This record gives sequence, structure tokens and C-alpha cells, in this order.
Amino acid sequence: PEGRGRFFLEIKCGPEVVPVLARQLEAWKPRAAQLCIIAFDREVARESKKALPWLKVFRLSSEVTKDKRPVDLAALIADTKADGLDGLDLGLKWNWNEEMARQIRAAELELYVWTVNKPEDARRLAALGVDGITTDDPVMLREALK
Repeated sequence: PEGRGRFFLEIKCGPEVVPVLARQLEAWKPRAAQLCIIAFDREVARESKKALPWLKVFRLSSEVTKDKRPVDLAALIADTKADGLDGLDLGLKWNWNEEMARQIRAAELELYVWTVNKPEDARRLAALGVDGITTDDPVMLREALK
């Protein structure tokens, strides 16, 4: 519906798509609040923000790197700020707690979580003050957060 909700457009390829995407998304400018870009790749996120400064861009991250090392949250926050991005979109498997949410909020970043499919997880994350939750079960989410 107009004025409600937001589309999250995930870029899964490299930065070569950004100029083409920027041209295609120009028509969304009047509805910028309804669209944002998410990407795991730091360069893709950074280039998207440069090409589309009127859109919110969020960095996706799992709790571990491709080679299974823990992601350093402080470094991720610093990189996200340095790249001029709007926030983070983090996986449910992170060690979610008040301190983690506080660190992200202190950096003045928005915070989204994926993929939340259990009511107890949804309620716990909502209590931490996340800005949004990605789910495969929107009915469950709506009921859990009533």
C-alpha cells in the first residue's frame, strides 16, 4: 500500500550493475522512502550509495566470514559509517543482546534483522528496538508483534 512498507532490493552481483540499476531506479525517486538497497559486498553497497544518494543502503552481514571467522562488529560498524551507508541488516545468528543493539544505535545506524521465523525471536528483537525484521512468515510476525 502507498506509504506503508518498504521494498528491500538485494544486489547479489558485483558493482558493475550499479550504473544500470541507478538508471532503472530513477523512477522510484518520488517514492524513495519505500525502497532501499541491501548488499553483502562492501564495494557494491558503497557504490550503490554513491550512485543513489537519495536511497537508503544497508550492509548485509552474517555473523561469520566466508572462511568461518567471527565478524568484528566494531569494524563492521566503522566500515558502514566510513562508506556513508544508512545501516546494517544482520542475520539472526548474531549474538543479539542489548549491548550489540546499543553499539549500532550509538553509531546512528538503522538496524534490520533477517531471517526471523519464530515468534519468540521476533519479540526479543523488537524489544531490542530493531527497525525492521525480514521473515518468511509475515502472518506469524504480525501475530507475534501485536
